[in-house]
Amino acid sequence: MAMNTVFSVGPGVFTEDEFSRAVGELDSPDLEGWELLVESMGTKVYRKYREESGLYEYKTLGEMADLDPEMCAQVYVDWEYRKIWDSYVLDLHPIKDKSSGMEGLYWCVDYPWPLSDRDYTFVRDFKIVEIDGVRTYAVMAKSHLFPEEKERSGIVRVDSFQQSCVMRTDGKVGSKGQSHIFLFLSKAIDMLMKST
Repeated sequence: MAMNTVFSVGPGVFTEDEFSRAVGELDSPDLEGWELLVESMGTKVYRKYREESGLYEYKTLGEMADLDPEMCAQVYVDWEYRKIWDSYVLDLHPIKDKSSGMEGLYWCVDYPWPLSDRDYTFVRDFKIVEIDGVRTYAVMAKSHLFPEEKERSGIVRVDSFQQSCVMRTDGKVGSKGQSHIFLFLSKAIDMLMKST
């Protein structure tokens, strides 16, 4: 698969090989060891148990006929706009590690009762690539320690988090459809319940 990078933004923490593997899953998803949880409206949700962490990793695959992949990718990476449309965002802002210069994001999420709210400090890279003339949008993120962003009282810090989201057009002329794959793994330090 010849992948030509058209646009790239982020601190560059993910390698070309990591992006290539994520993008490659659109055509050849790796489902070995994955359990199908649900299938609805053209999307399948899988999970896979990770013995080393005791957690499940989740993967969604599917097509959405009414979403333009370019617009979806823009909404996905626009943290300011996310605060408008996502009612679960308590706080979301850019952060920077003063010693290394690494830039990332702080994201605090309102979890429903009885779960405690969670927060994340992470880095994210976004690429637009072309494969055989078709644009593909890929976002990869993972947790990163930012010492200046202290833990907050009553909020559970997620110390291990990774995700990738890859989207592309379904190739139909004039179509807004997209194929997508989304992977997610998150580990909170403590799964505290909210106090009543």
